[in-house]
Amino acid sequence: MYYHKRVVFQEFGEIIAYEYIVCARCKYVNERQSERQKRFIESGKCHHPITDVIWTTIAGEDYVKEPSHTECCICGKHV
Repeated sequence: MYYHKRVVFQEFGEIIAYEYIVCARCKYVNERQSERQKRFIESGKCHHPITDVIWTTIAGEDYVKEPSHTECCICGKHV
């Protein structure tokens, strides 16, 4: 048994559509992974091993950015 996944979106005035086939095992593994990730984030066990500096534009400037804060790439919390 295979599952068809169809994605349709509009970008730059064009409608783009594609579809792909997912086997039952891969579909199950992906669903379980997202459930485990959600439970992990809600449990508060993340030790923030991977962080990223988030840059924002300076007030009154169009292109000049400054570091705003550090964010965990796994759970999304400010570190």
